[in-house]
Formats: sequence, structure tokens, C-alpha cells
Amino acid sequence: MRDGDTYTVDGFAVTYLPEDLDEHGIQAESRSERDGSRTTFIAWLRADGSSLAKMTVMRNEDLTDLAALRDTYYPDLTGSLRPIEVNDSEGYLSPATGQLFWLQREGVGVGVYLDPNHWGSAELTRMAEGVNPSDDSTNDTGTVQQPSWQETNQFQQPSWQGSAQLPSTLSGWLRL
Repeated sequence: MRDGDTYTVDGFAVTYLPEDLDEHGIQAESRSERDGSRTTFIAWLRADGSSLAKMTVMRNEDLTDLAALRDTYYPDLTGSLRPIEVNDSEGYLSPATGQLFWLQREGVGVGVYLDPNHWGSAELTRMAEGVNPSDDSTNDTGTVQQPSWQETNQFQQPSWQGSAQLPSTLSGWLRL
């Protein structure tokens, strides 16, 4: 990423990416459920469509603590998790799967994934520490905004790029 550039995902700024990650194609999705919960993500993809990295914001009133976030969104990781502090919040790191997640505040969880075959836990932690509530904390409506220079990037870009509201019906774009 260039100095000062950020991706903004559902009210969170992504201010750090591992070297050359921003040169890969991106995909994003925001999905709202009937119960009012919402999951929004941005993912950086290889040419074959598999994920190199992903940042996810999970909004759900049932996320009352870190255990609820783990049990709701990461139930398969319970045996491989290590406690970690990230951005002044308690979280969990799974070095084997390249996932790190934390409860930003009640009702809001954040997760970061980096392909563990390409990056280690230190780089995953650095990326997670670069995810913070954006200056415009009211921007929590499931939007994704990318740096303006990215709009002319030669790599795959979604047709809705920029700060447009994402359709909530998109599904199946990415599988980790």
C-alpha cells in the first residue's frame, strides 16, 4: 500500500497490507441476515480465485464476548487458538490456519486471514494491528471503499468499486 492509503470496510480502515498484496485482484461482499446480523469482507485473490488474504467485519447482537465470537464464526478453530491482544482488545490467533480475530466491542467482531503458506504469524499480527475503526465511525453500513489509485489498477476490480453500497445478495465468491 502507498503511504496514507487505506481500504475501508464497514467502518474499519485497513491501513497495512503485506508487501505486494495490493497488486492482487480483490473481491468484496456484504451479507445481511434476517436476524439483523451482517458480515462484510474484502479479500485479495490469486489469479485462480483462491484467497491470499481477507479482512472481515462481523456485526451481530449476539457477540457479547470473545467466546461468543469464537463459537459463532470460528467453531472449527477451538483447539488451535492462542490468546492474543490486538488493538487493545483480546483476541485469538490460529497460526496453523492463518486466522486472527477479536471482539472490537460488544456486537462487532473483526477477523483477518493471511495464507499461512505464504506469511507467518508476525505478518498476520501486523496486518491485524493495521485494522482500526475508521475516522468516520458512522460508516458501518456494509460498504467497502478502496484507495482511489486502485480504480485504475490493471487487476480484477468489481463493477461496484468505490464507496457504493454492496448488494446484500452476493454469495459464494470466496471460500477459505
